[in-house]
Amino acid sequence: MKNKKVAESTLSFQYNEAAYEMAHEYPTYYRALGLEPRKKHPFCMYDGTMRQPGLVKDALDAVPETATRIAKTLKTRKFDKVLITGLGSSYQLGAEIVHLVWGLLGKPAELIESSEALLSDSVYAFKDALVIGLSSSGNTVETVEHLKQAKKAGAYTLAFTNTENTRLTNAADDYFVSPGGYGLVYDFTSRYAPIVVVLAEIAKAKDRPTEEINAVLAALADIPKKMRQAIDQIDKK
Repeated sequence: MKNKKVAESTLSFQYNEAAYEMAHEYPTYYRALGLEPRKKHPFCMYDGTMRQPGLVKDALDAVPETATRIAKTLKTRKFDKVLITGLGSSYQLGAEIVHLVWGLLGKPAELIESSEALLSDSVYAFKDALVIGLSSSGNTVETVEHLKQAKKAGAYTLAFTNTENTRLTNAADDYFVSPGGYGLVYDFTSRYAPIVVVLAEIAKAKDRPTEEINAVLAALADIPKKMRQAIDQIDKK
């Protein structure tokens, strides 16, 4: 990798401790993020949770230009399926997104764990496919490699990350970087919302029925407010 400004994924860090990324309040997790762990309330996870509504709104405010550009590109480009690839929490994000593809685009969708895809003998029909790569850090090695393979085989590729100037954004045909950085709760929701907007704009460009598209977008626009209300109510307790 020639670009020295690209940040390494937390997956590439080597620690001897038994606690890894998913041990949310452990020193290893926060060392990877450049933060100090907290031993009492408010924990770092609390701060991340409280930031979610604002960052989802920021993402929704920022994505329209990218969504319009992607939709314009795909309006005349043929694709008959959508493949979503990711690892870890990004794989879980894909599981939440995959069912929307059929509803909005009317296209079959498949969720693929990028590490399994690279290790298996399965042959994926990338030609005439839209492939979406998900990585909060933007540098998950397996997802980057899987997206490169898809692009080389003829797929149109999109990346959704929480970090600028990464291997995944560099590899994709187009991409969107959600606000707030990555690693603390909100990197899931702040990517989910703009992905829905992008899918909706592609659906419009493909002349899909507008009733469901508009209903999804209207509900999505109300999400930050509802998130804030729910979080504040819980926080009072």
